[in-house]
Amino acid sequence: MKQILGLAAALLLGCGAPTEPAPASAGAADALPTDASQDTQTLDTAIEITDTAGPLPCNGDPALCALPINQVTLPTAHNAMSSKADGFLLPNQPSGMLAQLDAGIRGFMLDVHPYDGTLAGEQGKPYLCHATCKLGATEFTAAMTALRQWLDAHPREFVVIIFEDYVSEAALNAGLQAAGLLPHCLHLGPSDPTPTLAQVIALGRRLLILTESGGGAEPWNHGYQSLAFDTPYAAEKPDDFSCDVLRGKPGNRFFVVNHFLTHNLEPHDQLAKQANHNPLLLQRAQQCQKQQKQRVSLLAVDWYSEGDLLSVVNTLNGL
Repeated sequence: MKQILGLAAALLLGCGAPTEPAPASAGAADALPTDASQDTQTLDTAIEITDTAGPLPCNGDPALCALPINQVTLPTAHNAMSSKADGFLLPNQPSGMLAQLDAGIRGFMLDVHPYDGTLAGEQGKPYLCHATCKLGATEFTAAMTALRQWLDAHPREFVVIIFEDYVSEAALNAGLQAAGLLPHCLHLGPSDPTPTLAQVIALGRRLLILTESGGGAEPWNHGYQSLAFDTPYAAEKPDDFSCDVLRGKPGNRFFVVNHFLTHNLEPHDQLAKQANHNPLLLQRAQQCQKQQKQRVSLLAVDWYSEGDLLSVVNTLNGL
């Protein structure tokens, strides 16, 4: 337990200012800044409770707790904000984010734009939109507040967000702060070992944020291509799917497989019928793992309720 405490406390102090990595020989006390005593105490207590309470689940199963967070495949919703339930035109998903969370989705691809719709007084504010807010829009802080409330109610769950961000880091930070999400944020430095699910849960830092703009000064803001790499996302038919690398460097910590189709204005629920079912979905994920010699971290689909996403993720996770 002391080894776990030293590793996690040194690396995962959340959304505060980044600290210099500790030398390999340093103990937990050497790796902590002087104001981190509360984090140490909280982590110690959390791990002791876990140790004495028997096998508690991590993202739904105790077998996942010891795995590094990039070695657990997360079912992921592409354009998760663009849902039929929320009134988006040509939606990518059937239901909103809370329903997606309740169904088991743990990875979210979200686009954040300056508002350009018709609501008076909202122009330029950050909203979750797809291309333009005229096609559908959800106010950013409201969506993040709902996520924070869900995380508070589900303390054993870890979630990843990939923001396709068209607003400033300051605007994102203000929305996350107003939503109360900053204390949930994970800070993963470039030289830090990858923590396990049990470690991030013990610390309460259960939200990892990646931004496609490339990261920034805030410690929660991880550049997508610095930590992840992905497959192409412009497939029009199943034969177009590839396990080649589109963005990021092969071997980065998180491997994202984009498994969705885009063909003119064809509805995504119909396209998902071609993409989301076995054996295609499982075989593609396994082929990509074999080709890239790395576990799929996020398996992203449209219309998550169509097909076999959740069962495929369980298979990939050995459950």
